[in-house]
Amino acid sequence: MTIAVKDIIEVEHELERVRGEIESMTGRLNYLNQSVEMSTIVVTVMEPAPIAGDDGWGISEALRDAVRGFIESIRGIIIFTGFIIPILIYLGIAVLIALGIKNRIVPKLRK
Repeated sequence: MTIAVKDIIEVEHELERVRGEIESMTGRLNYLNQSVEMSTIVVTVMEPAPIAGDDGWGISEALRDAVRGFIESIRGIIIFTGFIIPILIYLGIAVLIALGIKNRIVPKLRK
C-alpha cells in the first residue's frame, strides 16, 4: 500500500479548506452570540376590548351617545352661525359702501 505524495498533498489541502470553514463558522457563531447578548426584545401584549359591556349590548348607552352627538352637532351649528353672522354683516356693509361710492362716481364720469 503505497501512498503517493500527491495524495498526501490533496488531503492536506482538503484539511486546510475544512479548517478554514470551521474557523469562519466559529467566528460567525461568536459574532451571533455577542449580538444576542446585546439585543433587546420588546413584547407588547394587549387584551382585546370586549364588544359588548357586561350588562348586555348597551343599547341605552348607544342611544345616550347618539343624543349627545346630535346635541353637539346642533351646538356646532349654533357656534358656526355665531361666528359667520358678524362676518356677513361686515361684508354686507362693505358691499353697500362700495355700491354707494360706485353710484356716486359713475354718473359724474358719464357727464
